[in-house]
Amino acid sequence: MKLLIVTQVVDKNHPILGFFHRWIVEFSKHVDQLHVIALQVGEYDFSDNVSVHSLGKEDGVGRLEYLRRFYSYVWKYKKEYDSVFVHMNQIYVLLGGVFWKIFHKKILLWYMHRSVTSSLRLAHVMVDGIVSASEESFRIKSKKLYIVGHGIDTDLFALAPKEESRVLKVLSVGRIAPVKQIEILIAAVLNCKNSELSVIGAAITKADIVYQESLQKEFNSKVSFLGAKTQGELPNFYQESNVFVNTSNTGSIDKVVLEAMSTGTLVISTNEAFKDIFSTLPYSAYVEEHDVLKLTEVLDTIKEMPHMERESLGAQLRNQVVKDHSLSKLIPKILALYEK
Repeated sequence: MKLLIVTQVVDKNHPILGFFHRWIVEFSKHVDQLHVIALQVGEYDFSDNVSVHSLGKEDGVGRLEYLRRFYSYVWKYKKEYDSVFVHMNQIYVLLGGVFWKIFHKKILLWYMHRSVTSSLRLAHVMVDGIVSASEESFRIKSKKLYIVGHGIDTDLFALAPKEESRVLKVLSVGRIAPVKQIEILIAAVLNCKNSELSVIGAAITKADIVYQESLQKEFNSKVSFLGAKTQGELPNFYQESNVFVNTSNTGSIDKVVLEAMSTGTLVISTNEAFKDIFSTLPYSAYVEEHDVLKLTEVLDTIKEMPHMERESLGAQLRNQVVKDHSLSKLIPKILALYEK
């Protein structure tokens, strides 16, 4: 198979989208030739069968140049790919879909968000299939939807034993923004005696920066704000924590929760997408939004657990991710869909 991938960023050091570098590596193991078009390109390390093409965001070029480069690459390499995989951004389906259809290129769109826009509805009509980790992650009723699980690098996010400690080490990872409701987590941790919180992530928009500054001004002496970290740096932070808390509600399966689970770290989420996934756990890992008291209660429950019980639960969480959401299993599932 010869594949074209269209994505936002190719940069293994990118604090948010750096994970996709590993996806490309895994794709390259299963295809003869791989072309990748990205809006922004930074540092990467791929095998010889991978060619990377930038639309030029890292050089500050304008939108007209983005479009010129996009159509140039799509046309120039049309004989060097027979299938197309668009990662998250459905706009690229709208831009290239007609061309790809004319030349009989099969198109799959990976989508992971509860938001349903007019552009997504139109892209849904144009593609041959939608690939997602759960039904909650693509909310258009469709016969084109394939649920294949997420793609977590379980070798990178490895299981590691936790040190026994009287202090409950709580971790949060993700973009710092009002929608993430970090203040709820902070309130719960402050209510939970002998616990400490570390927050990994960076603010992006002006509104996010204002939000981050307000949090740091009020809680800087009580919370460790560690800034953004690369994919390579994250595993150690997960492994050194007792519990990972995700208070955003994207409505889709957030990969940071699965990364934490893969390292054997216990998890709590207010995201409705995890409600059923967590229903079989022996503690209330799913907490309703804004419920500070319940979140505090669950943190207290975990804190009082014997160390060996935490370790056993962590190993079970790890096994669940390996079984249902490992990257090494995801990519062959996606590629098999092109044969349908």
